[in-house]
Amino acid sequence: MTNVDALAQRIQLAWGADSQPASLLQAADQAFAELVGHTLFTVTRVLPGRREIERLYSTCQSVYPVGGRKPMEHNAYADSVHAEKRPFLARTPTEFRHLFPDHETMTSLGIGSVINLPVVYDGAVLGTVNLHHLEWVYEDKDLEPAMMLARQITPAMLDTSRPSMTAL
Repeated sequence: MTNVDALAQRIQLAWGADSQPASLLQAADQAFAELVGHTLFTVTRVLPGRREIERLYSTCQSVYPVGGRKPMEHNAYADSVHAEKRPFLARTPTEFRHLFPDHETMTSLGIGSVINLPVVYDGAVLGTVNLHHLEWVYEDKDLEPAMMLARQITPAMLDTSRPSMTAL
């Protein structure tokens, strides 16, 4: 069993835990930290009508609070993640500055690289797993194993009856 398989199984075990989706998203947070690392980890879901996204989980509540909403962007990032259902990778702030309106906030937190992973079910992007780290930390080789873990949080995206969650 590979490290990715073991991490995916750990997330899957959280499916049956009480306090959903917090248990599941906390397990994913820990798994991604082990797999590729992160200084900020958020999970967002696409709201009905596909015009807004809402933050379900955040490791930085003071800046990126759970329940926060923002309009869906229409740019190269959105094309990759939401239209083409592919991960987005930016290795430096120069690569994401023109795509994210909050780029100044991101860089003020020391964020220099980003991976956004679509969570897809029944042909639709339900939301994204968003990993942030220092410049040049993430590489192309991180995308496939990270996508394998991102797929494991699909149950949290499908369950819209429960409230959003925060990191403890």
